[in-house]
Amino acid sequence: MQEVQTALGKESYFINRFGHAADYICIQIHNISNKTINSSTRLLLAEKKIVTDLQMPAKQIPCNVRTHWNSTFNKVNMAIQYRTPLNSLINDSDNGLTCFSLFSTEWII
Repeated sequence: MQEVQTALGKESYFINRFGHAADYICIQIHNISNKTINSSTRLLLAEKKIVTDLQMPAKQIPCNVRTHWNSTFNKVNMAIQYRTPLNSLINDSDNGLTCFSLFSTEWII
């Protein structure tokens, strides 16, 4: 019950702040991508290990480019395809990405 209240409070806060929940999710995916790419090799190795263990091809989340109308779609689409490895990477407290976690309701775009 507490998790649901926290999720609803977090959603309503960001819907009010950013105008729409999808905007918040895009921001979180962007933050995860930047943190992983600009981090030490430890995060990149952790991401690669998780993806390899799940027998998925290793890919990076594409960057967002303002002049390319579909770059946001490509970023969100890849994040959805790699939801399981992303959640594993985020939820491992050793990686320092837990502040970017997304609730199950937020993955429904």
